[in-house]
Amino acid sequence: MGQPISNQNKTTVSTASDRESNDPNDKPIRNLKEFEAFVFSQSEETQRALGKIIAFILHCAREQ
Repeated sequence: MGQPISNQNKTTVSTASDRESNDPNDKPIRNLKEFEAFVFSQSEETQRALGKIIAFILHCAREQ
């Protein structure tokens, strides 16, 4: 963990947990409408990946 990964737009994304907090666009998603807008602004491939992650989280929550 902490090693950079690249997304399909060829920009480097840090996986480190010590992110810089001075980024003005780094705001938490506060409600479902904001999350929906975020997802639909992503590429189709990213939308599918997010859907799989959400399905996995819901599956794990249901088992508990």
